[in-house]
Amino acid sequence: MRTRAARESGIFQISRILVRVIFLLCSLAAVIACAGGANAPPTGEAAAVTEARSSGEPFTPIFEEDDCPFELPFNFDEEQVRCGMVIVPEDHHRPAGPAIRLAVAIFKDDGSEQDSQPDPLIVLAGGPGQKLLEQAMPVADLLAPLHPGRDLILFDQRGVGFSEPALDCPEFIVALLENLNETDANLAAKNSFEALIACRDRLMAEGHNLAAYTTWQSAADVEMIRQALGYDLINLYGGSYGSLLAQAVMRDHPQHIRSVIMDSIWPLEKSFFVEVTTVSGEAMVHMLDRCAADVECRAAYPHLEDALYEVIDRLNADPRPIKVTHPLTGDSYRAYLTGDMVFGNVRTFMYDTAAIPILPQVIYEVYEGEYELMTRLSSIKLAAFDRLSTGMELSVACTDDLTGHTLEEYFALLDTLPPPLQGSASRETIRRYGIFAVCDAWPVEEATRRPLTSDLPTLLLSGEFDPVTPPKYAPQVDAHLSHSFAYEFPGVGHSPLGSSECAQEMFRAFLDDLHHAPDDGCLADYDIDFAVPADYDVSALEPVTILEFGIRSMAPAGWRQVEPGVFTSPDFAQIFYLLKIEMPLEGFIEENDLDGPYDEREINGRVWQFYEFHPSDPGSIGIDVISMIDDHSFYDVAVVTPEQGRELVESNLLFPALEAFAEVLPGS
Repeated sequence: MRTRAARESGIFQISRILVRVIFLLCSLAAVIACAGGANAPPTGEAAAVTEARSSGEPFTPIFEEDDCPFELPFNFDEEQVRCGMVIVPEDHHRPAGPAIRLAVAIFKDDGSEQDSQPDPLIVLAGGPGQKLLEQAMPVADLLAPLHPGRDLILFDQRGVGFSEPALDCPEFIVALLENLNETDANLAAKNSFEALIACRDRLMAEGHNLAAYTTWQSAADVEMIRQALGYDLINLYGGSYGSLLAQAVMRDHPQHIRSVIMDSIWPLEKSFFVEVTTVSGEAMVHMLDRCAADVECRAAYPHLEDALYEVIDRLNADPRPIKVTHPLTGDSYRAYLTGDMVFGNVRTFMYDTAAIPILPQVIYEVYEGEYELMTRLSSIKLAAFDRLSTGMELSVACTDDLTGHTLEEYFALLDTLPPPLQGSASRETIRRYGIFAVCDAWPVEEATRRPLTSDLPTLLLSGEFDPVTPPKYAPQVDAHLSHSFAYEFPGVGHSPLGSSECAQEMFRAFLDDLHHAPDDGCLADYDIDFAVPADYDVSALEPVTILEFGIRSMAPAGWRQVEPGVFTSPDFAQIFYLLKIEMPLEGFIEENDLDGPYDEREINGRVWQFYEFHPSDPGSIGIDVISMIDDHSFYDVAVVTPEQGRELVESNLLFPALEAFAEVLPGS
């Protein structure tokens, strides 16, 4: 089902499934860029559990059912999902101590398979600190076809999102927004540091034991969720930081694990904070080299690496004032486009496979003095600011991530990058206000690192252009696994599962058969196809067939089909839809806030009604053209475009698509 958020222009809306992946680590990266107590008494059910265990009895986790904290779609069967809280110890070393509550959602097996499977798929979110249940429905939609006959379990990790307590840091969000208008990276780092210390002080005053929110503790939570929900065997899917958490569960609680899928692998022994800048710089240079090796990309954007370095140096010396707009709220902020922001934007959007092809164009336009696309990326990135519970994120980072690493090690790695990619904050600023300084002030202890060795069936997926968990990390984990299958996806960024049908096919094949390597023949179809100016002509159409919806029509040549029936222009300013929607039209109109119908026409033997909708991206317009099939379904041809291009898009794209529209008969 296509919701309002899915229709709005911009990468954030186009790749609504991917957004959870694109921004998993953005707040962590922001802290790098910045760089650079007593327990609360339990209440309610948790208090009763704590009292019952006061005699020293082993902790028995409890599932307490409750309403789902997220909105269910209009046509969703509410009986297919159960929500509630799993009560676990705040500190698994002290099972008789205070308890906390983990927000859990169980999407029940839909019964479409002849034989239901008893082992569910449990999703381990990234970050650390990703608020998974805020995105429960798009995540469930993405995974629905991949775990046939199995329940799907989503949960917010301890200290995150709807779990209680949630270690959020609104002080840090305020600082990030204020820093948009700060041109001095050293002052921005100081502002962020002070905001994080203020968050620490508040969380401690509220009585939270920040030392209890670690990867080891979360791994024990997963085992208790299994117990509380009554499953014998489980399958784990962990992406990004979730892959590291999966390794911890495999190491500490292997007895009830059937299989593990890791997507964008982060080894237990690696430090994100120490290595991310270097890894991101290496991925960026690799992307620039791939453009230089491509005849069309090199011709369109000559000497691209030199152009990027010149842009970073120029804008750090003379930042350009811009206005950025939050893609969800519509709130606007004054900002300065600095060279560091350019580097951060390119790094962030290398997460998204669909965005990577336009990045050479974005860089080159800034080099030539055009700032519209780079400003749009800066706006879209605002949606990342509140995606993580920063207090939990820092407890994990300061306990687990930096163990065994030093600031001097970070500086040594930084020195391996070209100077423009090292950031403009001084080394003294990084020393005083960076992540090592934050962790010195965060009340946690270092973890004891223990490597993983396992014979559990494991599938590892990596993307060629991943800017934070590069493909070189997967072999380091794979070397300690005796029953594993590892694959790298050419042309893909972070999280192959979120952007690759091939990865999804392999995911399902692996779950069905743990003993044989999934067929990887589809990998041959993957590569990078950089966008060049010739890709933009909406008058150049080509026939398309959308088998998933039984539709044949026309779409712009050179546009990318990012999911069935959804096409985007190379600059993501325009979106085109050819869909079959299975829900009553009245509900669709209400859910998507359509205006109209303002026109009705018979075209190619079908009656079409015309509606408008208004994306949150300023200056854009959306047009929905709908033809009824029956009372509960209709065809939907739609376009999102800048308002000034409406007439051109209508005449050159929308009406030709309606003229060519036809149903695809079975076997045709």
